[in-house]
Amino acid sequence: LCNPSIYDSMHDVQCCLYTLYELINTSLARTIFSNENQYVIEVLNLLHRVLLTLPANNLCLLTLKIAISVAKCLETSEKSHIDGGISDTLLVVAACYLFKFIPRLSDQVPSIRSPVHEEMIAVSVSLLPIVLSLHETQDDILPSLLYLTLSAIQYLSTSSSQLTKTLQTFKLLCTNTHNTRMTSSILHSTLMSLLVSNGNTSFTDIPSHTRLLLVSMVLLSPVSLPPDNIMKEWYDFCSNCLLDNETKVQMTALQVCETLFTCTKTDLAVNCIHSLAPDVIVIIQKWIKKAPVDSNIVIRATQVVEVLLKQTPDIKKSSMMGLILPLFISTLINPSQTCTQQQRNVHDHVLNTLIKMGSSYQQAFKSAMTSSPHLKTRLEMAIKGSKDASKPVSKTGQTSKQPTIKLKMDFSNFK
Repeated sequence: LCNPSIYDSMHDVQCCLYTLYELINTSLARTIFSNENQYVIEVLNLLHRVLLTLPANNLCLLTLKIAISVAKCLETSEKSHIDGGISDTLLVVAACYLFKFIPRLSDQVPSIRSPVHEEMIAVSVSLLPIVLSLHETQDDILPSLLYLTLSAIQYLSTSSSQLTKTLQTFKLLCTNTHNTRMTSSILHSTLMSLLVSNGNTSFTDIPSHTRLLLVSMVLLSPVSLPPDNIMKEWYDFCSNCLLDNETKVQMTALQVCETLFTCTKTDLAVNCIHSLAPDVIVIIQKWIKKAPVDSNIVIRATQVVEVLLKQTPDIKKSSMMGLILPLFISTLINPSQTCTQQQRNVHDHVLNTLIKMGSSYQQAFKSAMTSSPHLKTRLEMAIKGSKDASKPVSKTGQTSKQPTIKLKMDFSNFK
């Protein structure tokens, strides 16, 4: 592989790369690499030359996977025994194709993108958390790694099947960090780049449903809560997404809200509930007012509200139940009225939820119902209507009448 003439024959290159891949994935290789850092650097430098020499194809994918195997050989080594140059060399390998294919990182990129290119970007990005773990001072390199990852996400966010892998990489970069003041500042700056448009340094052109996931990953990281001005930008963005016209954006926003409402970072959970729960309620209220809302969105919103009830302390369950019951019961349809399938779906889901709430929180449920007799009447009507609808309908026209055709012969005594 160090010999330039071998690249005249792709078959020879393929044999060498597959051999190297098998050799590196042995216990002997792992032992050698964990004890001799210089071998690791030499192999990574070699892989970088291979990437620069080969055209973008499956052999390049194999080369990147070899780099991952080499890096993983160091996972059991103590960080103090790892040469600082390894993370830098690994970063050069990872960035090779990122700068080659992503327009944000380079002006000279191919006009045609292919699934192989996208997979190579995803695999390249997957090296970045390893770079972070091997680096001596994480705060020095974290901004560059986050920028590269977000640039890849921006490139892949339109239609690529590789986006999920890249999002997972971003999550690893956020969670595998130390809770220092500098790290907090870096991740808070990343939040601003996702929420506020500011020229080439921002990533607000990433689709909203993807940005919702990215922001939630940063918020759930071990670092401190962002300052108020950043949180206000987040609340405004998430609020707009909850009331967006695109179902995918709304569904993702509801998913993110539920995750944040139930997270272990108490301050974050409480602040998000106070700022975003009213918008979740608005979705259900719009349905009640016959505004155009997807029934699946309404059902998901009721699930988030149900989670809020579970989060409510027992001493305040009755008060919370008094707020939820009028909202939920208002979505139920009158048994005598005709309805669409969407209305029926919401009705059935909410009715089952109310029955479950009644059995799970009997005292709070009973207290709320006693204070609102009209709600009790409407709920009883809905339950009765549901039972009536589930009864088997008798089929008409299938009575046991004698045949009307008269036979000329009498077969009654026939044996």
